[in-house]
Amino acid sequence: MLPTACPIAGPVWFSAPVRILRAVIGLLIAVPLVLAGFTISERAFGQSAVGTEISARGTATVVSCTSDGFIDGFVVGSNEVCELAVEWDDGRTGTATSEHSRFVQGEVDVPAVERQVVVSKGNTEPSVYPADDEPSAVGAYASLVGLCLLAAIVLLVAFRAPAKSREPGQRG
Repeated sequence: MLPTACPIAGPVWFSAPVRILRAVIGLLIAVPLVLAGFTISERAFGQSAVGTEISARGTATVVSCTSDGFIDGFVVGSNEVCELAVEWDDGRTGTATSEHSRFVQGEVDVPAVERQVVVSKGNTEPSVYPADDEPSAVGAYASLVGLCLLAAIVLLVAFRAPAKSREPGQRG
């Protein structure tokens, strides 16, 4: 004979130790989801470069790329940094560093643009991007909001309280 009630929804599921365990597990899932939202919005969609003007155009050759793990503010994960040799259309030459790089080791004569990216209120610094890599505000904010909503759902499930029991004759 099959049980008529789900055993996981019984009184044990709402006991104090299990509720604490559910809350801890919920937080361990939700916090990385929120941090992933910030990471994806910056790395994949270039949130800090959205709406910035292109200050120079040229070609870049990737000299070297390194990858290391880091935690920086709200951004977590592996950071790809590439050293570039750049020839700008106005005749300047030099080297540049591209963090959260979308360049690939060994690329030669890649069309590149320099954008003045806001690093803090009132301060900008140049950052080099591939010319065909346009920052996307829609993608950045959609990924951030989507992952934050998913984290909120996880927390609602983790912190939900037991339903109030009703007497057989009571109406809701």
